[in-house]
Parts: sequence; structure tokens; C-alpha cells
Amino acid sequence: NKLNNISHNQNLSDTISKLNNINSKIETSLAYLSKIKGQVESNEQPSLDNLNNLLTVANDINMVTAGILNNYDSSIKNPINNIFSQGITVSEDVGKLLQNAKNEIPKVKSLLSSLSGFSENAQETIDLANEKIPKAKTILNDFIDALDKINNGEDTKKLIDFLKNDVITNASFLESPVDIVEHTLYPMTNYGASMTPFYTTLSLWVGILLLTSLLTTEVHVCHNNKDDNDNLTDTYRPYQVYLGRGLTFLSLALIQALIVSVGDIFILKVKMANPFLFVLICLFVSIVFNFIVYSLVSLFGNIGKAIGVILLVLQVAGSGGTFPIQVTPKFFQMMYPFLPFTYGISAMREAIGGIYFPNLRIDFCVLFVFLITAILINIFLKAPINRLLHKFVSKLEDSHLVE
Repeated sequence: NKLNNISHNQNLSDTISKLNNINSKIETSLAYLSKIKGQVESNEQPSLDNLNNLLTVANDINMVTAGILNNYDSSIKNPINNIFSQGITVSEDVGKLLQNAKNEIPKVKSLLSSLSGFSENAQETIDLANEKIPKAKTILNDFIDALDKINNGEDTKKLIDFLKNDVITNASFLESPVDIVEHTLYPMTNYGASMTPFYTTLSLWVGILLLTSLLTTEVHVCHNNKDDNDNLTDTYRPYQVYLGRGLTFLSLALIQALIVSVGDIFILKVKMANPFLFVLICLFVSIVFNFIVYSLVSLFGNIGKAIGVILLVLQVAGSGGTFPIQVTPKFFQMMYPFLPFTYGISAMREAIGGIYFPNLRIDFCVLFVFLITAILINIFLKAPINRLLHKFVSKLEDSHLVE
């Protein structure tokens, strides 16, 4: 600044302006660094704008300092030499004035006074420049090298990359690395609707079990000449007894199925896709359950009732009515395809959630197989099985332990 003032701001102004610009940018970079430091210490995500601005300022400083260094001779050294040369020229011009114009002596005295002061200041300035400028050049070189290392260093790049990352997003990703998008094809409106197939199927089976406990599967008549009841086995064939009494059980089973299904719709107000189909499915499932349980009791008597209860327990656990069958023990997974509950529950779900006909056809076909199997076994095997168990049943009745 002293040298520039002597030269009337003509030689070093541009360099001084650049140095002032560097100083300003360094102050700016310190401000950004302070903000970033505060955010990191507060466990906050550093602002991406602050990081980008810091990089921009550092690059600007690097460019300006590199420009000053590259143009050191033309921007600093040569202007200073020019200032000293101007001082010598002024001295020579003063000598000429003394020889050519005595009337200019007052002006010369004034100029000499200025030159004397200039010479003293110039000598001090020259000494200062010779001492400080090489040191300044060395410092400037070190500063440029340091900035270059910072800008191009691997640690700096890693730090900036890390700070640019969204820590919250990364944490969320580690907590839940997969975004699950659900699209329900056949939705159940609520938990009650989803549990309706299981409890409706359960009630139909239990209802048939209660009927077999309340009503007999055999036919008895009171003869005019006898006070006791005799079995009509000699009068009717076993399959006739089976089918005739079976119609009584079937009628009651249909009534209870109608009450249960209509009650689900109008009393419990279960939301379902096809209420009419739901009623039809309940009636059909009740027919199948009726002949399964009724056939067991018709064949084996009280033993058949026990088998019906055992099947009930197995089907409650192994039909997948309350939770997916895949999470049950292997035993129930193996039994799952062979249980009537499985297909009754599945068919009712179609009516409540929405119909997928391939599933519904399979459910109806398997239930129909259960129905036909139960009827055919009784028609062809009721007589021999009843004869085989007759003595056992008689002795059991004589014990008065059973009805």
C-alpha cells in the first residue's frame, strides 16, 4: 500500500485488490466452516448449500492465488521496480530544470523537498520489500500447496461425500431396507369379516354334533303286541334306515345353516361381497357336515360321536381358519388338505372377500367328494359294521354308562 501510494495508485492497485479479495473469501470460508462445525457438533445434517459454497470459495481462492503467483514478476516485482525507476527519472528531470530555468527554483526547491522525502521513504520501502516480499512469496506458495492438498485430498473428498449423504435416509434404509407396496385384490373390510368363515364353519359342525346327541340315528317302533321298542332292522334295509333318518337330520341342518348365515348378514352385519352366495355356501357346507357326522354316528354309534369331537379339535387347529397354516406345526400342515373345514372356510371367504372361481370350484369339488364318500360308505358298509359292533354296543348299553 505504501509503494502504491507513492506511485499514485497506478502500479499495484490490481494486485492489492486481488489480495483483498482473497482475504474476503477466506473470511467467508471460515464462516461456512463454522456453520458446518456447529451442525456436526449438534448431530445435525450439514447443509448441502454450505458444503457446496465452501467448495466454491476454496476453488476461487485457489484460482486467484495461483494467478498472483504465476504473474508474480509482472504484477508485483516489475511494478515495484518501475516505482524506483520513476524516482531516478524525477531526479534527472530536476537537474535539467536547475540548468535551464532559474525562475523555476521555488518549484524545484519544493520538488526537491518532495523528492528528499520520497527518497527516505523509498529507501525504507525498498529495504522492507527486499525483506518481506520473498517471505510473502514463500508463504503464498505454502498456502497454495495447502489449499491444493485440501481440495484434492482423499480424506477431504470422503468427508464431503459423507457430509453430503442424508444420514436420516441412510438410517431409515438400514431400519427398513425394503419398501413394501401392498395391493389387496380381495379385501376383507375388518377383522370380524375375516373371522366369520371360521366361526360359521365351526358352528355348523358343532350344531350337527349336538343333533346327533339329541336325536337317534336308528328307527324304533312300538308294536301293538309288545310294550318295548324293537329295532326295525328286519323290516327295513340298513341303507333305507340311513337315508330315511338322514333326511330328518338334513332338514334340521339346513334350518340351522340358514339361521347362522342370515344372522351373520342381518344381525352381526358382516360386510361381504356376495351375501346370497354366502347363504348358499353355508347350506351346502351344512349338508356335507351333516352327512359326515351323521354317517359316523350311524356307523359307530357313540364311538362315532367321539370321532366327530376328535375331528372337531383337529380341524380347529389344522384348517388355517385363524392364522396361516404355514405357521402351524408340520403335523397340522400335513392334515390341512384332508380336513372338511379347510374347504368350507375357503369357500365362505370367496363370498365375503370376492370370488376367485378357480378356488371356489376346487372347494366345491372337494366338499362334494366328502359328501359322496360319506353316503356311499354308509349305503354299502352300514350293515356289516353294525353287525360287527352290535355285541359291543349291547354290552355298552347294558352297563348303563351311556344313553
